Amino acid sequence: MFGMHFFRKTPYSSLDSPQGGSGHRTFRSVRFVQLVWVLTMLSIFCVCQAWSQDYVDELQTIRMAVAEGDVRQLMAVSTESIELALFAASQQYTRSQATLVLKQFFKQNTPTSFELIDSTRSNRSLFVEGRMRTSNYEVPLRTYFRLKKSADGWKLREFLIENPDR
Repeated sequence: MFGMHFFRKTPYSSLDSPQGGSGHRTFRSVRFVQLVWVLTMLSIFCVCQAWSQDYVDELQTIRMAVAEGDVRQLMAVSTESIELALFAASQQYTRSQATLVLKQFFKQNTPTSFELIDSTRSNRSLFVEGRMRTSNYEVPLRTYFRLKKSADGWKLREFLIENPDR
């Protein structure tokens, strides 16, 4: 019959037999290595996808909060103390102090838009760069913030807005 020769049992060649081959790879071992390689690559891809996606919600919240000048939303994703630098040297604030400082800042510099430009992640930190347009500056204000990984997700730890006149 045509094609049935593929299914016939044949004796092992010296390379395929368990006793022979002296160091040569068998067809089965090559297929096994290929299978292990494919499974490893799939695992790495899945881990990288999960790793890169675990802070998306926090970034979206921060992007919307800054674009709208919504300090309450911004502070909802912050740590208990936050470092702020708004056109000046940085200073450490409690969450309630930072709320007052940011409300005053957004009152004087009403955001019209905000976009995320770049981000870099290390083991437990995420550094993000953005551009904020406001009603009183023609050039976009460069913003930087750092999120810190905690047990309950990513939390805003530092927020910096550069002086556009520098």
